[in-house]
Amino acid sequence: IDLLAYFKTFEPLAIAGAGLTDGINPCAFASIVFFVSFLSLQGYKKRELIIIGLTFIFAVFITYLAIGLGLFSFLYKLSGFWLISRIFNLTVGILSIILGVLALYDFFKFKKTGETEGMILQLPQGIKNRIHSIIGLHYRKTKEKGMETSRPHIFRLAISALIVGFSVSILEAVCTGQVYLPTITFVLKTSHLKLQALWYLVLYNIMFIVPLFIIFLFALMGVTSEQFSKVLKKHLSAIKIVMAILFFGLGIFLIWRA
Repeated sequence: IDLLAYFKTFEPLAIAGAGLTDGINPCAFASIVFFVSFLSLQGYKKRELIIIGLTFIFAVFITYLAIGLGLFSFLYKLSGFWLISRIFNLTVGILSIILGVLALYDFFKFKKTGETEGMILQLPQGIKNRIHSIIGLHYRKTKEKGMETSRPHIFRLAISALIVGFSVSILEAVCTGQVYLPTITFVLKTSHLKLQALWYLVLYNIMFIVPLFIIFLFALMGVTSEQFSKVLKKHLSAIKIVMAILFFGLGIFLIWRA
């Protein structure tokens, strides 16, 4: 009993660590870097950048929290069906182990080639292009012939940031959900109180947006997307190892508790 109580103290740390790892995931980084760089190139003022960026990050937080609550509610109801629940837990556990193996594959491939091309655990190019087109649709400035570009009202910019944040989050869930789904299943297996589960999901998503917020601050200070890419590339091996450890840890736990 004492040993179980001791291990239970690690639950918030495990969830916070999963959220932070997911937030440092190149999938999550790419969009905010492109977003701020695009806005700067379009000539938006710093005040506009701050409002758009913060609203975008808030939209990401709310969207992922809503996704998490929806999945948790679904799995919570599913847990009443013992056999189906056990099959699901085993499936997610095995999936986590597979993702851990793929993260290691990406690690060794990057160590060998030094290139990010051909990595498995990343956003598909089609989704990247779709994200870029959504950002461009809402924030590309058009200049009428013989007239200066009209500046949209700040409220309209904020509303657009909410829409873009929601849309980008849904598209990115293809990649970031690889960490999120096993974590939600982990929350379900370790928490029998809905209020505690809600706190865990909020904690996960707070940690998820911390890297986005830090990147946003650096972007406001003038750090370019090329500089971000260099830093990310420099630490990509470490990120892949941490992701592999996280996937293996969650996978072993879920299979053990299935």
